[in-house]
Amino acid sequence: CDCAILNIPEHNLTKLPDSLLQMHALKILKVNNGPLLSLQSQIGTSLVKLNTVNFKHNKLQYIPESFGKSKSLFQLILNNNNITNLPLDIWRNNNMQILQVNNNNLLEIPNVIMEASMLWGLGLNNNSISTLPFGLFKTNIVELQLSGNRLTNLPNEISQLHSLKYLELQNQAIKSIPEEIGLASKLVTIDIRNNSVELLPNNIHNLQHLEYLYLYGNPLCSKSNWFKSDAPKETKGMIDSVSGRCDKHCSPYCTDDQLQQTYTCFDGCNSPQCNFQNGVCTK
Repeated sequence: CDCAILNIPEHNLTKLPDSLLQMHALKILKVNNGPLLSLQSQIGTSLVKLNTVNFKHNKLQYIPESFGKSKSLFQLILNNNNITNLPLDIWRNNNMQILQVNNNNLLEIPNVIMEASMLWGLGLNNNSISTLPFGLFKTNIVELQLSGNRLTNLPNEISQLHSLKYLELQNQAIKSIPEEIGLASKLVTIDIRNNSVELLPNNIHNLQHLEYLYLYGNPLCSKSNWFKSDAPKETKGMIDSVSGRCDKHCSPYCTDDQLQQTYTCFDGCNSPQCNFQNGVCTK
């Protein structure tokens, strides 16, 4: 059929049938949980109405450049595959709003990401990224997921992410949080659990919208003083008002605010330890 939505939750395909390219009305394509190895090179430009693609939990190593040339695609979900790099046109696609490549083998984020002017959600958890490019800090990203990579520091340019609300950095070797983070004034959630942070920046009190600060698994949690000696009173008072702090959670990948959500299942909370996100997730 020339359907608008094609959802294949489980499959045995290693390649999509060529007939799929004739589905010109297709807007949403979901093919999950199978041995899919390759995609037709022209898939992104042949399906001219395609706006959402979800290939979670497959065996893909290569993603066609045609997705980067698509004028309609705004959500591309590639979690849990074997991808080592993406074509530059995907990173720079200025129609893309959500790009998720969690649990793959990416080594870097190219500088051309600065051209993705509509991008607000970037998921790169559990890859092998060791540095963050200058171009990343020229975007309008609201949600940035970078946990489980190889980062050892957070660049001062974090101050330039004026739209950023949700920042995930857990399970790495980050040693410090720069003072400049206080200029990312819209931050609501910072998750930096299981790193090597010993002190918090004194000007963190500038984050007036901060509600969740997750610190468990850092050296500072064993100390009585989390700040430099010259920290202003408002800094210490502000920390007392946020949730999370050094509390242990049901999973290193799940947070209190995610557990409270009922509109979607977060992969990190989909476990027996987290009661499958209090029943929201399917076991």
